[in-house]
Amino acid sequence: AEGHPAAGVWAAVSPEGMVYIYDEFSSLGSSAQRVAVDVLTKSNGIEAFVLSDDSWNQESDKITIASKLMQFGLRPAVKAKRENKSFAGANTLKFYLKPIEGPPKIKIFPNCFRLINELEVLKWNDKLNDDLTDALRYLLVFLSGLSWYPKQEKARAEPFQINLLDRFKAQEDFINPETGYLT
Repeated sequence: AEGHPAAGVWAAVSPEGMVYIYDEFSSLGSSAQRVAVDVLTKSNGIEAFVLSDDSWNQESDKITIASKLMQFGLRPAVKAKRENKSFAGANTLKFYLKPIEGPPKIKIFPNCFRLINELEVLKWNDKLNDDLTDALRYLLVFLSGLSWYPKQEKARAEPFQINLLDRFKAQEDFINPETGYLT
């Protein structure tokens, strides 16, 4: 919205969980209407829009940026989770870029040159010039909170069966060898 930066990334996720960032958007000082129109024009069937936590705060006109964006057709909107002081979002982003094991879990298309540039020069404590990186972080935190596998029913355990007769037969004094009955 006016005076605010607007940034976003478009992603697709493979069945294996690989995140593909295939487009980006950034604007400074555009109206909510202009941002909504630009994002919707680029989106063409996107399933979810993750809006930063700040976009849900009321502006001086008592209307949130999220409400303004939704007013101009940007739906559905998901509120990004506010991060705690432990930098969970930054750690999530770092995990996708460099997991403990295996290759990165994210691929960024070369046409996302502004995002790539931000990632190359980013210092993790910087508060400026990181709008696309912030958008990527919101997206990855959102994706990491989703369940990618259908809910499966818990396997029911079969009742544990004990053959008591065989146990008693193993103990000579409990079975009459002629009748086979307990003594």
